[in-house]
Amino acid sequence: MLRDNLRRYTGTESHEVRIAYDVLGAAYAREALPPQKRNFTERSDGRVELVLRLNNLVDIEKEVLRAGEHAEALAPIALRRRVRDVLRAALKQYEDLEDHGAE
Repeated sequence: MLRDNLRRYTGTESHEVRIAYDVLGAAYAREALPPQKRNFTERSDGRVELVLRLNNLVDIEKEVLRAGEHAEALAPIALRRRVRDVLRAALKQYEDLEDHGAE
């Protein structure tokens, strides 16, 4: 059995991962995550926080991106940076939207 994995990828590191979800994101995460990974706590800002111990960041990065504006990677900083960089690259594809004749 895979230990400290979220999905298929495995690694040799140890990361404490913290993700904050709004109401919609939390509903998605509760459906998408395996039952043994659903460790949510209420936050004072109205969001819920998921804390995981993972040996890689590959799958959790995809989960955060899939949730869009409904999730925020809080830790580790490597995950926050990766999500930020992917979102910047995606946004760049839409910066010149008016130049493509989109209506």
